[in-house]
Amino acid sequence: MKNIDKPRYPRRIHIAPVGYEIDRIVLPLIEMEADKVYLITEKKEKDDTGLFYVKEIENRLSKLKRPIEIEKRGTDIVGRDLYDTLRIYRQIAEEESGNHIFVNVSTGTKIHAIAGMMTCMIFRKEENLFTPYYAVPSDYDNEPEAGQQISIGCKEIKKMPNYRIEKPPDELIDVLEVLSKSRSKYNSISKKILIEELENSGMKLLNEKSKDGLVAKYNALQRKYIIPLIEWDYITLDYRGNRPVIKITPEGINALSFLKD
Repeated sequence: MKNIDKPRYPRRIHIAPVGYEIDRIVLPLIEMEADKVYLITEKKEKDDTGLFYVKEIENRLSKLKRPIEIEKRGTDIVGRDLYDTLRIYRQIAEEESGNHIFVNVSTGTKIHAIAGMMTCMIFRKEENLFTPYYAVPSDYDNEPEAGQQISIGCKEIKKMPNYRIEKPPDELIDVLEVLSKSRSKYNSISKKILIEELENSGMKLLNEKSKDGLVAKYNALQRKYIIPLIEWDYITLDYRGNRPVIKITPEGINALSFLKD
């Protein structure tokens, strides 16, 4: 039986952060025959100084003969939160798995441009085709009046290079999440506590029973999770006490903030 809900061919999905420009978002969507666009806006509408531009983009797209589906996603634009933006981009990538995703890195803030390029590099895989692009304007307005664009037109759409950045295995992120949740329960997290918490969460360290179960669990924890997490710079071991204590690094906290909801 055919799945009537799933499109026969990949859809052309665009991610476009909205700043103070309209043409550099709308014109590439038309030129590249987009099926859907995610407009990235400020999550707190009362703080969104670009709300006029969002509404004007929606207005222009609504007048097209060929409809383009619109969905808005909010990020912390005012706070320039890179990891919040990366989290939203990752969610879109997961929801649009199997489609061709185009990311506009020429609009919004510099943080949006960085997040766009990082998303294409980190989450690029066989079921997700990512293409970052830069819309070159026809002209700039150095002193735009209120409600006017800071750039005009779109004379060229440049495809940006899309290199790959290795993403940590999902199971490492799962362990990092268990560590993060355990921090609120314990003053410090030892390997013994981590083993207990992993087992409570349903994660198995051993595939089959061992005669020396506890030692085998410690060895498996060290080999499968502790060493890789240290290599990723997501955790450190503090040896100042009687037993080593596991601590999450700022890099680990940041990775968890956009790789997990």
